Amino acid sequence: MKIVEQKIQSIEDKFQKEKRINEETIKKQKEEYERKLKELEENMKRETEQQKLEAEKREAEKEWKEQFAKYEADRLLRDRERERMQREVQEEAVRKRFKEQEKVRLEQKLAKHLSQITEVNLIAKELHRAITFSVKLVYNYISGAELQLYSQDKNVKTKILILVNNREQTTQYFWSLSKFTNRFFMIKDLLDLHYEGGILPKENTTDDPFWDPPEPRLIGQGYLCLESLGYLLDNPTTLTLVGDNGPIGKLKVNVVPVNEHGEEFNENTDLVDDPNELLSKRLDFTVEIEHAELPANFCQDTFCRYYLLNDQNEPQTFNTSIVQGVTQNPEFNYIGRHTYESVDDKILNYILNHNVKLSIVYLK
Repeated sequence: MKIVEQKIQSIEDKFQKEKRINEETIKKQKEEYERKLKELEENMKRETEQQKLEAEKREAEKEWKEQFAKYEADRLLRDRERERMQREVQEEAVRKRFKEQEKVRLEQKLAKHLSQITEVNLIAKELHRAITFSVKLVYNYISGAELQLYSQDKNVKTKILILVNNREQTTQYFWSLSKFTNRFFMIKDLLDLHYEGGILPKENTTDDPFWDPPEPRLIGQGYLCLESLGYLLDNPTTLTLVGDNGPIGKLKVNVVPVNEHGEEFNENTDLVDDPNELLSKRLDFTVEIEHAELPANFCQDTFCRYYLLNDQNEPQTFNTSIVQGVTQNPEFNYIGRHTYESVDDKILNYILNHNVKLSIVYLK
């Protein structure tokens, strides 16, 4: 943390130095302006060309205002850049600490189950079952800012699943560690029954501890930026869906600010220059999910799922309807309406610095 504080202090010192230099510059410009203004006023007393002098005065005032406006705009940009750099340093520290904690946690959990995985693979081989078991880590790709917000939420942690590769039915399914532990002992009992010469249950049925019915599977996921909502703007985007082995498809989505009646804003609507103007106000918007482009082998009975902070500052899950049948281009045509009754600091930070995770899932 000391290194982080030093980096932040270094950034702060740099921006303070620039601020002092700019303040000195603007002070000199103001003094020059006042000097010229004084000269003009004196000339106005001596000269008969009053209109000319007044025009020069107006021009001097205009030049000063333009210079001051430019200074203010530059100052705002520097302040935002400083905040961004400080936030990146803090988020990197959060990510690093989270990774270290996750590494220890995963090593401890895996140590308890690796011997069981080895044993159950040997049992499957002994029983002449074309089924293998292996470890599958499911990562949640989130930013440092999201880690700060959801660090205690178990859903953001890396999940350890057991991948069951059932070559007898050319299918795969995942078991949680608790389910695997339960099936592990059932499979051991099955081996004992085999050695005792008993009748084994029929393979790939509900009585078979090696078998599970097909479950919904994640195809890929992408992230939609919410920052445009802070300025009451929409954000039409075609997301790249990322699966276990990289990019796997596309998803066309949008987030659209609306009024309390669900109507989109028109060109006469006043835009927001500063997102802080939204504080303590109601914010309505829609999440629109149009269609996807999916690989041929993962496109039957698909739906889209996304996660959003609700009005009670709690993560909430939303699903589209299932698009039945086999199609590589499912049309979801989904519009989800959402409302924050009164935007507070936490919601505003979420809008400006976080992304909505959208996942595509298939059932078969």
